[in-house]
Amino acid sequence: MQGGILVSNPGNKPVYLRDVFSTPLQPKSYPGIDGSPFLYDNWLLAKLKFSDDRVVDSIYIKLNAYENKVHFKDENGEEMQASVKISEITITDNDPKWHNLVFRSGYEGDINAFFQVLTDGRKLQLLKKIMVIKWESTAIGEEGKKTFQLDQELFFSANETLFRQNKKCSSLTDVFKVYKEDMLRFVSANNIRCNKEDDMKKLVDYFNSL
Repeated sequence: MQGGILVSNPGNKPVYLRDVFSTPLQPKSYPGIDGSPFLYDNWLLAKLKFSDDRVVDSIYIKLNAYENKVHFKDENGEEMQASVKISEITITDNDPKWHNLVFRSGYEGDINAFFQVLTDGRKLQLLKKIMVIKWESTAIGEEGKKTFQLDQELFFSANETLFRQNKKCSSLTDVFKVYKEDMLRFVSANNIRCNKEDDMKKLVDYFNSL
């Protein structure tokens, strides 16, 4: 079913999308702004997890990264917008660019934003904040121009708290705790820079292996 079935716990009665999202989305335009507010413009098949752990599978969605909202098609193919908190999105579509990408929200410090999970782990994760911003520019003698532009920023996360990256990895010293000396040696020995994605992935993998 295109709209999917919302399931709370095994054995409980299934709840359908129409019982949770009852208000159709009125198509929203952004007059005078070029570009798209969506992370991707095509509908992609996905699985959604809600803050109460209920899950809806096999649903077509688009992520509005300007408003941090999820748009979806219900079982009748009508476009709607999620009105409840979504904690995790897993793209299950066959499109190789997006397949198996995971996005999460609810992080302390930026609770409504969606973050792509680059490296997962029990103690530490590496995230990429995905956002669309409105950019305004004015050329001499011309009227101002507004455009949507995709932007991103890397973060570490531990216990659902965000840590802004910095070159020396000093933002994580409190997270390392009993492994602090070992982690500092690893950073020094491998010339780890916590403003480079590949280095950040190495650090997260190593810390989660301890």
